[in-house]
Amino acid sequence: MNRKSISLILMVCILVASVALAREAPEVTRIETPVIQTLNPAVVGGQIVGNFNEPAYLIQGWFTGDEEYKYLFDPTLQVDCPDGFLLTGVHMVVNFDETMVPVTFEAWVDLEDAMWDPDLDCWVPGIEDCRSDTYTVTIDTPGTYDIGLPIDCLCAYLTDPRGMPYMYMLSMHFIGRFPMNLIMDDTPTPCTAYCNWGLGWVDLYGDFSRYGNILMYGDVVCCDDPLPFDVKTWSEIKSLYR
Repeated sequence: MNRKSISLILMVCILVASVALAREAPEVTRIETPVIQTLNPAVVGGQIVGNFNEPAYLIQGWFTGDEEYKYLFDPTLQVDCPDGFLLTGVHMVVNFDETMVPVTFEAWVDLEDAMWDPDLDCWVPGIEDCRSDTYTVTIDTPGTYDIGLPIDCLCAYLTDPRGMPYMYMLSMHFIGRFPMNLIMDDTPTPCTAYCNWGLGWVDLYGDFSRYGNILMYGDVVCCDDPLPFDVKTWSEIKSLYR
């Protein structure tokens, strides 16, 4: 390898490092009982999973578009179902000020298995179980919005054959470059909320979730066991992702 090639590689590495460090620290502002407008009231379910706490903070100067967000949840702590749950919609509470509207963008949501990382001692994003269509979202006026997008999933298990809970993540993916403010609660927990802005998944607790967690939740209904005669096979499939 000649010096020119080495120099080119070094330049690329420096550029990647610069991009990674270019993420600006967000501006966190305390908010009191904001009026939340429901963007998609058709997304309904019998029960709720994820984070549906009250809003507490406004996050400005962070979101720039083409970003993905995930939230960890344990269905056994939130769902009252005998066998499994069916995810019908995913919501995320966000804000747009007067300088950000009108705006039109695309987004989609998914449900996935969380994977345990023994090195990080954390649950991290894993294998996608089901994915929604891509939807077009239009915001005409400033305000705080509950963006709800429908999804068509198969029945998901609450526990494995040993009775241990399966851990899942809700996701919302934003397509296109546009500004937006995030909303979060005041109950921070590590290894719970993640963001990917093009450089891989990052635990938001290290950036701004020390104040709280993003507000992301899902609509669910109870469902029957989709594989009632082959539990062993399902267990083997899930074990590949853990």
